[in-house]
Amino acid sequence: MTGELAGVPGQMVDELEAALGVKFTPGYTPGLRFMSHLWEPLRAHYRPLCLYLSFEVLAAVQRLLMSTYGFHTKQLGLLTYYTLNCGLDFPSNSSSSSKEMPASIDEDED
Repeated sequence: MTGELAGVPGQMVDELEAALGVKFTPGYTPGLRFMSHLWEPLRAHYRPLCLYLSFEVLAAVQRLLMSTYGFHTKQLGLLTYYTLNCGLDFPSNSSSSSKEMPASIDEDED
């Protein structure tokens, strides 16, 4: 580990030893697995609030355009999607249940 945070793990061990009242023996434990990726510096970048506001405005414009062109918003749990009725009239579940069911075919009537 390089940089100004190089002494932090040792300092944390010292504080833990003081809090628990124990002294850990220094050494190497072969085969010990640890999360070495946590030792790398965190790459964080500043993003202004206007960037997020512009994303929200674009999303609102997109919803407006989709509804203008005839799309309807549907939701399935957390998933939101758009549908377009292209002039096709699909029967709903309630209208299909009122129709007569076709007769069943019995194989014993030969």
